[in-house]
Amino acid sequence: LPAFASLSMAGSECFPAFAVSESDLEAILVPASVIQDWMDSIRSWRRYAWNLIAARLGDVISLVEEVTFRRMDERLGFYLNQADKFPLGRKTAITHQQIAAELGTSREVISRLLKDLEQQGIVELGRGWIRVLKPPM
Repeated sequence: LPAFASLSMAGSECFPAFAVSESDLEAILVPASVIQDWMDSIRSWRRYAWNLIAARLGDVISLVEEVTFRRMDERLGFYLNQADKFPLGRKTAITHQQIAAELGTSREVISRLLKDLEQQGIVELGRGWIRVLKPPM
């Protein structure tokens, strides 16, 4: 988000975005005019902003490739195989909507695929949580 916000301010264009915080935070709002001044006069800021933009653009390209070339059930299986996010046999507090947002699809698609995995005995579902019982792939 900061990368696109910085690019938006540098170009005087609005960029619709949202962010979700998983914990309390303090935020600082910097006017677009200040960001523009920093881009013009502070070389290290300009380099930071362009590096951030390049990294986020790489993330977007990877997501487009995933959406274009891999089926959603495969992507969901790969996602659920992340042991750090979904330790086998332990509940993970996450909603279908959160998974859908991370995978770039709709909640309805994720709910249907998770229901299929539940019927196969691969996951257990509850309100606001998922338990991976065995590796989905």
